[in-house]
Amino acid sequence: MRDKMTVIFADEKEAEVRSFTFNDIYKGLLAGSAHDLTERLLEGYSEPKKKSGVYFKLTDDQFVPNEGLSREEWLQTRVLRRYLYTLELLAIKNNFGALKVKWIDDAPPTDEPLQDYIAKHIAGIVFWNYAEEKFEP
Repeated sequence: MRDKMTVIFADEKEAEVRSFTFNDIYKGLLAGSAHDLTERLLEGYSEPKKKSGVYFKLTDDQFVPNEGLSREEWLQTRVLRRYLYTLELLAIKNNFGALKVKWIDDAPPTDEPLQDYIAKHIAGIVFWNYAEEKFEP
């Protein structure tokens, strides 16, 4: 039997990783530009909602870096990095809860353990602010 991967959130809640996926958000883009798709995707994301069961982390570092453009120019041409990551978690040890954490980044690093990479992306998230309560383990 394989060991289960667990992570610790900012509120010290331990959760088991149930699944971890990443998908190329530009794969199959046949019409429009990467910027157009970026803007359409961003319309669907908003600030994380309390107790929604999903936390979508969106920061400027999830976009292709600004290379000498003014902030206004960059906003008019920005594109998201290539991959959308989805991490599904289940809290363990008393008070079960489920949470999906999503973020956008380049391809996963090959020089960093997966658990460290995940931990970096959940740092600062208070699990119980966004998790849905589950009554079964």
